[in-house]
Amino acid sequence: MPYLIPAVLSALALAVAAIGFRSAHRFKRPALFKTGAIVAAVGLMLLWLLPWWAIARDAGAWAMPLMVAALVVAVSVLGAGLSTMARAATGNQDSPADRIVQDIITLNDLP
Repeated sequence: MPYLIPAVLSALALAVAAIGFRSAHRFKRPALFKTGAIVAAVGLMLLWLLPWWAIARDAGAWAMPLMVAALVVAVSVLGAGLSTMARAATGNQDSPADRIVQDIITLNDLP
């Protein structure tokens, strides 16, 4: 059964990208939603590609840390894609950092 994992994750990545592109027009920022869909699809592909690469390297004592690092990178890319899609769907134009700077400017009467 482990041989099905790459096929399933690849099919899921293609489905995420296709559905993301097809439904992007429904959201306030469609270009950002498409970008998030592509990044999420890449994250799904990396979820099996990076561990496979880590196993194929035969790194000896570094095999387990390399595997953990590969999984952390893949999950981080997937999370970044999902976060980008959520930000495009909610329509918040400003990031929290932009709001903090804006509050500093308005509360301190800066021009």
